[in-house]
Formats: sequence, C-alpha cells, structure tokens
Amino acid sequence: MRIFVVSILDNIFKVREKLLITVLLIICSSGIAQSQTMYEVKYKSQADILLYEVDYATQADIKYFEVDYRSQANKEVNHWFWVDYPSQAEFKIYWVDYKSQADKCVFKVRYASQSTRKENK
Repeated sequence: MRIFVVSILDNIFKVREKLLITVLLIICSSGIAQSQTMYEVKYKSQADILLYEVDYATQADIKYFEVDYRSQANKEVNHWFWVDYPSQAEFKIYWVDYKSQADKCVFKVRYASQSTRKENK
C-alpha cells in the first residue's frame, strides 16, 4: 500500500512540474512574440534594417502605427513602440534619404486599424 501511495504522489508531482513548465513557456513565448520595439540609430552601420518613409500608403511595403505604451506594441499588426535605449529594442533602424537605399518602404498610418497585418507564410 505504501509503494502505491508513493507512486501516485510521484506522478502528481511530475504532472504539476510539466504543467508549470508548459505555462511558463507559453507566457514567455507570447510576450516575446507580441512586442515590436524600435530604436532609431545615428549611423547606418548600427542598423538592423534600413527604412524609407514614403508619401503614400500605396507605395509602402509596411504600414505601421506608433503606440504610446510598450504593452500595446504588437508585431502581428505592426504597432511600433519607440524605446530609449538600443538594448531594449527588437529592431534598430536607420532612416535613409533615398528609396533605392532602403530595405523596406514604410508609411505611418493615422489609425491603428490601418496598419498592415502580417500574413503567415
């Protein structure tokens, strides 16, 4: 009887441990996946991506919306939050002078619902 009780308790603790690990992984991955923080660098060589801001939404590869709070930043719908330090940023960007120099052309939209939703490919 004692062996039976001990084996049941072991199984309960294993299940709790697996559940805890699963919950922690979900929390960590969802937080990382949702943030889109940006930092503007001074020099082209420091940038992860080169951007050019176009005049019209139809010319843009990416339409983005700037949010006021970090918690509102969302990678899936291009809601960007500007951070104060490069170490806090997911992307370090540099604004180029000419469209031909850019990796992507972007357009800042007025409303959050107008930003580009990323497609799963």
